[in-house]
Amino acid sequence: MRRACLFVVCLLAVPAAAVDLTMDNLGANGWKATATFVWGGSTNASVTETSDYGADNFRFYTGPMNTSWQFQWAGISTDAFAGTKLSAITSVKIRNFGAFGDNPYRWQPPTFTWIVDKGDGNQRCITWQPWATTDPVTAGNPREPLVWHEYDAATTGQWFLEETETFYSSLSALKAALPNAYFEYTAELPLDWGYASQQAFNVGNCPLYDGDRGWFTDTAGYVDWFEVGVNGVVTRYDLVPEPGSLVALVTGFVGLLGLRRRK
Repeated sequence: MRRACLFVVCLLAVPAAAVDLTMDNLGANGWKATATFVWGGSTNASVTETSDYGADNFRFYTGPMNTSWQFQWAGISTDAFAGTKLSAITSVKIRNFGAFGDNPYRWQPPTFTWIVDKGDGNQRCITWQPWATTDPVTAGNPREPLVWHEYDAATTGQWFLEETETFYSSLSALKAALPNAYFEYTAELPLDWGYASQQAFNVGNCPLYDGDRGWFTDTAGYVDWFEVGVNGVVTRYDLVPEPGSLVALVTGFVGLLGLRRRK
């Protein structure tokens, strides 16, 4: 007797968890979109779904910000991280695309803006800058508009701590500077302080201080996805997932292509 069996197993590895976000399901997944002005002025800020530049994505646009301390804000946010220690964030990645910006030396593609409590009741505002700037001169990734990039925000770019005007070249260095920090609670982020989303974890064009206007004035960019690791558990937030990308963590297909029995 002879048997010949052939098994085919296909495995597709994806992050430990995945959250698919669209404009229609943001609320159901604990997120919201905010497109508005801060402290007066007018706005044409927007957060929209698009399929521009070859990927389904969210587009973030903030219009001209020519008046001091009057901002536009376009972002998505969540309070799901409220109370989470900054030290628990073990990885941060993003796939983004900078389309255009009014300030040629400073504008940034959509990015992370976080508000934390130092652990003593004092807040700190943090923005990750993907690209190097020349006004002022900072380190970071090369300025490359009109190209999709996948950035590891834990090890590239610069984390800017607004209140001390300090740049940190890695997430580890930022965490070391704020060892007791945790993501702030919504109740501690009043709108009249300029926290347009009233949530501590933001992605998009989200200026918090007057100096931030140069990063996002008349600026548009896109985000395809971003990832956040908490204590080593990574979640990917896929903005407008591509058809066919809604897969399980591991897909297995076992096929018996041939079975022959002979006497």
